[in-house]
Amino acid sequence: MPLGQFASSYEDTSEYIYDHEGSRLDQRTFPREEGVFEGRSAEEVRFREGDICEVLESGSVHLGFVAAVPPSVAQAAKVNNGPFKMDADDDSYLVMNEETGDSHEHVDALRIFKPRFKIHPAIERRLRKAYADSLTFYRRMEITDVTACERIKALAQEMGWDLRIESPRWYRDSFKLHLQGVPGFADGLDLQIRQQLAWYHMDRIRFSFLRLAGLPAEGRGYRLKQIEPPTFFKGNIPAISLTSYYYF
Repeated sequence: MPLGQFASSYEDTSEYIYDHEGSRLDQRTFPREEGVFEGRSAEEVRFREGDICEVLESGSVHLGFVAAVPPSVAQAAKVNNGPFKMDADDDSYLVMNEETGDSHEHVDALRIFKPRFKIHPAIERRLRKAYADSLTFYRRMEITDVTACERIKALAQEMGWDLRIESPRWYRDSFKLHLQGVPGFADGLDLQIRQQLAWYHMDRIRFSFLRLAGLPAEGRGYRLKQIEPPTFFKGNIPAISLTSYYYF
């Protein structure tokens, strides 16, 4: 820590970690607040993608697997030669414990360790499978999104509506629809359908479309819910969008 001045825990000038026998495991020798992270050499990266690890966080430890390692020296140089500089927050591993990446975290390189105890075989199988699935998850998600998009288009065509559709841009985003010809919406209907609803509950979406069209149908659907209209600015004066936004 800096000497002769007040310093918070985020203002260290260097940091070192040791094992229980006093052997040094890792180090960071530049100031956290104003230092520039210059990447890690291959010898300085203690873990590889797919490794099961322990993560120390807020005084507790949990297991995960490494999905990505800290930037290399070459990768850091490309960033640091531009207008922005890498800092200590970039010296981290991407750690996950599910295939989706929905439960991922960027772990400080000095807060990740080899497991100290034997891992139960069932837990190891789950983590190994999750890692294998994570390698193909986003490609599988793209294929599923394309399939769902085509089914939504077919439903709109079945109702006789004109449709503009935008696919999700990230995991757990929504399909964004603009529908023309829906009864009761003379200016069109802007509708958002959550990604996983379109993946797993297309039958209920179809029922909802039939209900919007005023057609008879048997089954369960979703209730149309209005979203607060977004605020935009004309000059420095806030204004409310007149377009109605809804979601299932």
